[in-house]
Amino acid sequence: MAEQIVYLDSGALVKRYIKEDGTDIVDNIFRDAESNNAIIYSSLWNIGEVTGVFDRYDRKNIVKLGDVLDKFLNEIERLGSKGSFEIVNINYALIKEATNYVIKHHIYIADALQIASCKSVGCNDFFTSDKNLNEAATKEKINSVLL
Repeated sequence: MAEQIVYLDSGALVKRYIKEDGTDIVDNIFRDAESNNAIIYSSLWNIGEVTGVFDRYDRKNIVKLGDVLDKFLNEIERLGSKGSFEIVNINYALIKEATNYVIKHHIYIADALQIASCKSVGCNDFFTSDKNLNEAATKEKINSVLL
């Protein structure tokens, strides 16, 4: 059973498929998940956000949207089938919790949803490439890593 329970926000997920600063860290997390040494959590919201980022890169001719999106969806489905990738569903209770973080930290609801999702599943580590989200997560006593 995996000891490492991590949460990846949209920016962290993108680093798996687009070479950026922090890609090596995210690749290591996925390797750990592949060998059942980690469980990756991410929000259902992130699927849409990641798709939007891939679309932007496609319009800049950096990637082919179909290829990178297929790779992403296939990988999370494969890891999900072995219990190494879990998607946190969005529901009323999670949105309600997230609104508290919006007010408390003056962040966007999408970012607040990341914190609420992470807390809801008891993650050990939270990975983000968003400085403001990292600061808010840290204030919420989440072990947050800024990529």
